Amino acid sequence: MATDALWPMPNTIPVCWEDAGNEQEKQWAREAWDDSWGTVSNIVLTGWNRCNSSNNHGLRMEFRDEGASVEELGFGLHGMERGVHFNTWESNDCETGFTRKRCVRSTVIHELGHALGFAHEQNRDDRPSSATCDTQGSEGDTTVGPWDWDSVMNYCNPIRSGDGELSYWDRVGVQQYYGARVLPGARESFQRMRINGDAMDDLIARRADGTFDIWLSNGSALVYSGAFSTGYTDASGWNDGNRFLVADVTGDGKSDLLARNAFGGFDTWVSNGTTFTYAGTTSTALTDANGWNEGHRFFVMDVNDDGKDDVLARYGNGAFEVWASNGLTLAYSAAFTTPFTDANGWNEGHRFFVMDIDGALSPTTGRRAKELLARDASGHFAVWRSNGSVLVYANTFFTPLHNARGWDDGHRFIVMDVNGDHRDDLVARRSDGDLTFLRSNGLTIFEYPTRFETPFRSGAGWKFGHRYFPMDLNGDGWDDLVVREPSGNFVVWRSDGWSVDLYSSFTTPFTDANGWNEGNRFY
Repeated sequence: MATDALWPMPNTIPVCWEDAGNEQEKQWAREAWDDSWGTVSNIVLTGWNRCNSSNNHGLRMEFRDEGASVEELGFGLHGMERGVHFNTWESNDCETGFTRKRCVRSTVIHELGHALGFAHEQNRDDRPSSATCDTQGSEGDTTVGPWDWDSVMNYCNPIRSGDGELSYWDRVGVQQYYGARVLPGARESFQRMRINGDAMDDLIARRADGTFDIWLSNGSALVYSGAFSTGYTDASGWNDGNRFLVADVTGDGKSDLLARNAFGGFDTWVSNGTTFTYAGTTSTALTDANGWNEGHRFFVMDVNDDGKDDVLARYGNGAFEVWASNGLTLAYSAAFTTPFTDANGWNEGHRFFVMDIDGALSPTTGRRAKELLARDASGHFAVWRSNGSVLVYANTFFTPLHNARGWDDGHRFIVMDVNGDHRDDLVARRSDGDLTFLRSNGLTIFEYPTRFETPFRSGAGWKFGHRYFPMDLNGDGWDDLVVREPSGNFVVWRSDGWSVDLYSSFTTPFTDANGWNEGNRFY
């Protein structure tokens, strides 16, 4: 970072275009900013119109079909005519396999990093001998963190400009000098349920007064079907933390609801196919005071292969307890140890995935058992399978989806069976909204190279919040991706095994404006 080139406070920088240019390219550039530096930092770029006599301050930018560059770093560009140059990539490709849009986006993100005052990472004095790319351009005077192979500012990055995904240290650096932007919205993943025992997934929505609305699938949409009252109100602390779990406690094929209070009591609410009724409480020491209301603490899966879902509880030291269902409530049954400790970073981020990757049928119940997948910071996934009483380590596989490349920040992974083979897959979301499938082969998951575009960009409000609902809406065995827009409109994207395509939509009252994007709302 060139600290003498920092933009002064407040962090609002006007930007303009020197030429009329191509509207599509200019839109790509603006989205690239919004999905990267603009999402994580307190810098706002304003304007984005043509430069003129009254609009000629800040960054004055142009597209040209030649190498991209900036004339100065940071504030040195203020008001400089044609100070920022982006490449249109019309005459040649920037990287094998990159579309022109990806070339433009990654270039814009790199050059706007310079416009904020960041020099090239490879110019650092502590670059390792294995980094053989050339130094280039102006020098910074301060480093942030260790040498960063994955920085979008590093020519030595094995992926060109990180493919536009800010690295961990990119985010730390820009937030250190310009402040952090805290985006609203829930961080948790959706827990799906089947209320009436058919093959179609349904939904319940908790209101602030503790009322749960029931929305059943009719095969193409969710339809309001009734409500039930509880004491689980926002005012009583039920809108935050590890409060609700979806589990088939009775083993009848219908999803039930577990509600954990601050004192460690788990209330069981059993589905009768049309509504939920209270069925009992389990007392535990898994209290808020002992740290059980935050982080990755609870996981639902059938551990003992009796057809009833059990609860796994993870301690800070990596030990897991198994709380088995007796048909109405839970009872402690066993414990096992793992390396997944809080001290080693396993209590936050995208760490654990309960999913069925082998698709095997239980000879006892005829149901498909799930495994626990644990992703470490380097992108390795460890598979833990049940032996009938506890989970045991089975195998490990590697993916390039590691924290240094930004895969621990925001909504990144969606568990769903994309091809109807009864094995769960992962859908990976990039900051530009592109999705890829990581398909299960029964032992591991591996990424298919095809990327397909969606509007689910980080800079457009899709990074956090109650946005993604993987559900089998029509009972065909192929999971659909149902997404909720800020207006409360739900859009159904159907999978064909290789991509998801826009299919239909339906309306609900669950708008962001009325508080439905944060807290414990949907199950």
